[in-house]
Amino acid sequence: MSNLCNEVKFPDWPIAEPVEVLRACLEEWKKEMSRDTVKEEDAADDARKTLNLKVGDGTPELRKSYRSLARKFHPGE
Repeated sequence: MSNLCNEVKFPDWPIAEPVEVLRACLEEWKKEMSRDTVKEEDAADDARKTLNLKVGDGTPELRKSYRSLARKFHPGE
């Protein structure tokens, strides 16, 4: 924090309000620490069901499934 507030050592520091930056960082950290992991697991399970994926499927399976559904539901031609 001392470097963020040291206008003598860093006169052209791009952060105009270092205290606000610190507050925002702390608020995001609090959100991250208090997030509901059960809801996140449920959301991941729902996404797997929608994409017809199994636990452990990787990026290739995800891409294939996503593209397949995108082609199926695309409103274009």
